[in-house]
Amino acid sequence: MAAGRRGWRALGLFWLAVMLVAAGIAGWLAWLGPPRRQAARAPHKAVAVAAGVGAKVTAHPAPPMAALLTPAPDFPGAFLPRVGANGLTPRVAYAGRPVAGTGPRLGLVLAGIGLSAEVSQAAMTELPGAVDMALSAYAADPQGTLRAAREAGHETLQSLPMEPANFPADEEGSRALLTGASPAENARNLEWVLSRAQGYAGVTGASDGQVGAGYAAFPGLMAMLLHEVTGRGLFYLDPRPGAVAATAVGERSADVVIDPTVDDAAVVAGKLARLRGLALKDGSAIGIVLRPDPIVLAALRDFIAGLKKDGIVLTPVSSLVAG
Repeated sequence: MAAGRRGWRALGLFWLAVMLVAAGIAGWLAWLGPPRRQAARAPHKAVAVAAGVGAKVTAHPAPPMAALLTPAPDFPGAFLPRVGANGLTPRVAYAGRPVAGTGPRLGLVLAGIGLSAEVSQAAMTELPGAVDMALSAYAADPQGTLRAAREAGHETLQSLPMEPANFPADEEGSRALLTGASPAENARNLEWVLSRAQGYAGVTGASDGQVGAGYAAFPGLMAMLLHEVTGRGLFYLDPRPGAVAATAVGERSADVVIDPTVDDAAVVAGKLARLRGLALKDGSAIGIVLRPDPIVLAALRDFIAGLKKDGIVLTPVSSLVAG
């Protein structure tokens, strides 16, 4: 019996020692805090590279938030943006960090991101984070592309394919909003586009080389579209210069549009010079490039590098949209 009691006592002391050691390890880990993940450092390097050719971005836009998502009714497993219960909107939550400065402000959007992985990656890493990236509705990996853009410091928009002015000679794919389609069909296609990825701050009609002028020519159709987009807490950037006043709540038009498929180097240089002049004259200006062409990327790098001498601040587009 005595031997048995000694055995049980030894066993009890053993487990007590184990518990004390475990408690000590747990306390030590708590003091150290969460483990540092090396993978999380890579995006900061990308931002540093990008900031070297223009405006510096000090923080990435926020990743997708569950509170700002709602299931897409017609597409199981997909999600749509929405305004949070506390009033937080995607345009605020996912906005790029405005760049400090008191001079005229200039925004740049590069559309067509996600169609070519190589060119899209070059755009994300070679241009500063203050340049917005507009995701193609037909990107092969929309969420991965948006995540890569965000991790490189860029504010993102979702491109919305809409009927071009010379439809059907030009077309915007099977999910385009069309003037001849039924309201139900257009609503379903809009839902599909808006649910392709999560975490973008706004929407633009600049899509894969087109500006949706055919669809946008019908005020009633555009009114319904804008009601849906702004109701979900997004801003809308119209790629048609002069279409929307700069003071329109949740909306604004681009001031200059560059189309690398038709604009040669001289035309691109002239348009960028005009964009700079508008920023200096009006206090702000927005330019859109419809495709991430390598030649235009080089022109943009040189253009951005020269903004500082004019006192112009490159900033995410969301900071230039009213209310």
